[in-house]
Amino acid sequence: MEPVSEAKKTIMDCIGVMIAGSRTEAGRIVCELVGELAEKPVATIFGGKSKGSLLSAALANGTMAHALDFDDSNVSMHGHPSASILPAILAVGEDRGVTGKDLLEAYVVAFEIESKIGSGVNVNHDSKGWHPTATLGLFGAVAGVS
Repeated sequence: MEPVSEAKKTIMDCIGVMIAGSRTEAGRIVCELVGELAEKPVATIFGGKSKGSLLSAALANGTMAHALDFDDSNVSMHGHPSASILPAILAVGEDRGVTGKDLLEAYVVAFEIESKIGSGVNVNHDSKGWHPTATLGLFGAVAGVS
């Protein structure tokens, strides 16, 4: 399995579920919330015609990516990797004008980081009540935007 090819597929999948998630109640609520924040619009919020701040776009897109629970999953992290990392990478990437190649590289690094940490904490993390998508996704997102 070639990482860049797989990354392209999972990125497209995640964008698709973001758009589908924008039509859910959770999607409507989060878009309404970020719309009320009146921040500097620099990053796309999928499923509509609006933009938001880096934080608002990442929050809205991440919420919508996970709203229907159709997002990708990963055995080593016991969670959904793309819903946590891709919205942050897309928002910062759009604001910074990164290339598609750089975005793919950031995504692959982020995915690898959260997966490796997931392997380290194994299922004990999940069985103790932690939600790996959020707790491990944070580390992946930081790595990806870095």
